[in-house]
This record gives sequence, C-alpha cells and structure tokens, in this order.
Amino acid sequence: MKKFFLALVAMFAITAVASAANYTADDSAIDAAIENAIDVNAFNLGNTATAPLGAAYVAMGNNDVVSLLLTFFLGWTGIHRMYMGSTPWMWILYLLTGGGFGVVVLLDFVFELIGFVDGSGLGKFYDNPNILMWL
Repeated sequence: MKKFFLALVAMFAITAVASAANYTADDSAIDAAIENAIDVNAFNLGNTATAPLGAAYVAMGNNDVVSLLLTFFLGWTGIHRMYMGSTPWMWILYLLTGGGFGVVVLLDFVFELIGFVDGSGLGKFYDNPNILMWL
C-alpha cells in the first residue's frame, strides 16, 4: 500500500512540474516545414493516381484468384477485404464477428465466385466501403 501512495505522489509531482507553459512552438519553423513538405501518394502509379482506389489495387497486381482464395481460406479474418482495398477497420468487424458468423463470408465468396465465373470480374468489389460489399 505504501508503494501505491508513493507512486501516486510521484505521478502528481510529475504532473505539476510538466505543464504546457514550459513547452514552446516555433511557428515560423512549423510553417517552413509545411512549405518544404513533399506530397506523398501511396498509390502514385502514373496516370492511375487520380483513378479510384480499386483501380489502383488492380494496377498494383491484385487479382481475382487471390481474392477468391483469401475469401475461402481466411474470410472470417477479413483479410480478403484488406486485399481488395476496403476500409481499414473492416477486418476488425470481420474478426470480431467471425465473418458475420460465417454468413457474410459465405455470401462474399458466392458473389465473388459468380463475378469470377461469368467473366465480369471482381472490379465492383475493389475499394468497396460497404459492410455487405455485394449490395
């Protein structure tokens, strides 16, 4: 119990000493850093930089067969949605619910398979932010 109170006193002492007034920001240095900054585009692929994100994923070499295999084997983790360029938090939703209790992953796979077999491809699934990407 003594250690707890000692830690609590030390925490309050450090908090009292470290105040925002002790730290200053040089506005001119910040402005100079912003002026000299370089615009970085992760999907800078020539003319596809202005294209939708899904086009950039296809241009980077992602293909439909890999998407199908990821959906079939690891669909419950949402890795196929990350591969296809969906929203970054989508895999968390898939992982926490086990891929929508298996139903959403099964439907993902069926609709991807239909798009693959009929020749229309999976282009409409790339960069799709919807939870139910086939709707």
